[in-house]
Amino acid sequence: MRSGFIRINAKIAIQGLTLLASILITAVILVQQSSAQTANSSLMNKSPEEIVFQMRDRLHLTEDQGKQIRPIIQESCNKRIEILNSSNGDRKAMKSALQQIQWTTDIKLGQVLTKEQMEEYQNLLEEQGDKTTGTDTHRGKGGRGGGLRGF
Repeated sequence: MRSGFIRINAKIAIQGLTLLASILITAVILVQQSSAQTANSSLMNKSPEEIVFQMRDRLHLTEDQGKQIRPIIQESCNKRIEILNSSNGDRKAMKSALQQIQWTTDIKLGQVLTKEQMEEYQNLLEEQGDKTTGTDTHRGKGGRGGGLRGF
């Protein structure tokens, strides 16, 4: 009689663990999808024009600098959107591609901005936080790398 009770409890325990594992797997999948959508939406919420406007205001860009920066920002935004939309689930590859875009953008901006403006740009990125990749692996001209992370 006792062994039957133990078998029933073991069966219930296994069913409970299976249910718990299913819930955990579902939660992990939902969190991954949510974080990808958050990164995607944070980039798409601001147009290149809004980003350039924010940079003009914060960095005190000259009219000429604003004209030079606009295509750099536009290209960076387009490439980011393309990568995020074509993601095949390989998060590591996507992260690497986004970091490459950030690095390239910083180099191009470093050719237009003064040293002081580049430092202020880096400060702005740090204040905004790293919403796209979660890490900083490139240190380019003017300090911390990062492209349009905070925008």
